[in-house]
Amino acid sequence: MENLPEDCLLLILSYLDLKSQLSLCDVHSRFPIILSYLWQSRYKTNDLSINAMEFTINDLHHLFKNICIFIKKLRIKFAELEHLQVLTSYTYPTVDDLRFHVTSKKSVTDSDMSKIQNCFPNLKTLSPMGNFTGKEFVNYKGLENLTLSYCTSKFKVENLQKLMIGNRLKEIKLELFDTKCVESIKLPKESVSNLEMITIDDNEFPWFSKHFDVMNHLKELHISGTECRNGTFRGSLIEELRLVKSKRRLHSLEFGFRNHWRDGLEYLFDIVDSRLYVDILKIVSMRLAIANRHTIGENIKQLYFKNCNFAGRQFFNNILFKTKYLDVISFDNCTFGFSDKVFIFDAEKMREGCFNKQTMYLTNNQYEFPVGSDFKWEVRHPHHLFELCTDKAISYSYYPISICFKNE
Repeated sequence: MENLPEDCLLLILSYLDLKSQLSLCDVHSRFPIILSYLWQSRYKTNDLSINAMEFTINDLHHLFKNICIFIKKLRIKFAELEHLQVLTSYTYPTVDDLRFHVTSKKSVTDSDMSKIQNCFPNLKTLSPMGNFTGKEFVNYKGLENLTLSYCTSKFKVENLQKLMIGNRLKEIKLELFDTKCVESIKLPKESVSNLEMITIDDNEFPWFSKHFDVMNHLKELHISGTECRNGTFRGSLIEELRLVKSKRRLHSLEFGFRNHWRDGLEYLFDIVDSRLYVDILKIVSMRLAIANRHTIGENIKQLYFKNCNFAGRQFFNNILFKTKYLDVISFDNCTFGFSDKVFIFDAEKMREGCFNKQTMYLTNNQYEFPVGSDFKWEVRHPHHLFELCTDKAISYSYYPISICFKNE
């Protein structure tokens, strides 16, 4: 062992997982030294994600003692508060991103948060889980990204207000406060003007919609909750989007209501009828039924269907006719109820009267009929303004409502 070159040992140890590496620390005196070099090269630039339940207390002490001076991002899952005590035995001056999850019956509280703040003095991103009032959070300065979605309802709204005033947040995730809390206090304009990404419950929407006029950096807005299916909320949201469109172009809208597909359908109809211009519209988990009055394409450039149901050839032909003016239309992981095993696109007929090229993507779809046979899409009478493709990677947020802005 003494004669084995250091670079060979580094290479061998790099193939082991973290738990196996730690188990070797007491085997030979060279291992702890070599592992320190290895961890520094690996975790100085990469995230460290660990489940504390997989390690002994001694192993955790050894790990944190060696990495605390250089690690940048730490994600940790605690099983016991004793694991947290080990973590807070050291100071981490270079960590700017901390996210922790607790499975212990005893929750992390304000007093624990005070220790965490002292041990992690330079955080920019924080995602805690625990039973906090938020009084210790107000002492943070320099936070840019904050997630409170995993905190309990004990978190006081006035502490959120102080925290947001004291930090120029770029990203915030709430989904925590009810209507009563939202109505009890206002968020000053200066506390939201720097936000680029917001994830909230529908109850929290009024907090931010009042300040859309000053949120010039906003890129993404994600909304969850049951009330966002309400017709009143739908009208309010669309009206707010109409008011801000002069400052921020709507890059994409995504609606996905899963078991409440009719509500998502109403959003689709309202967007079409509102003449609200949007580059990309994404429809997730719906049974589609487009009325004769709805021609999609005058105010939408691209339309993506994900996990949607299309029943019957005639209905699908109607969809194609209503969307003929789109630049892009995509069907991903959708279900088609056709009675035979081939669908033919008459490209010449489809592009009649159109001046724009349309690209259609068909990816990972399923077919109810005929069972056990291979389904085929075919193009008859090819046309230079129509292209059929079978592969395109599209990202989805899977929130009931997701909005992406493109700042002018």
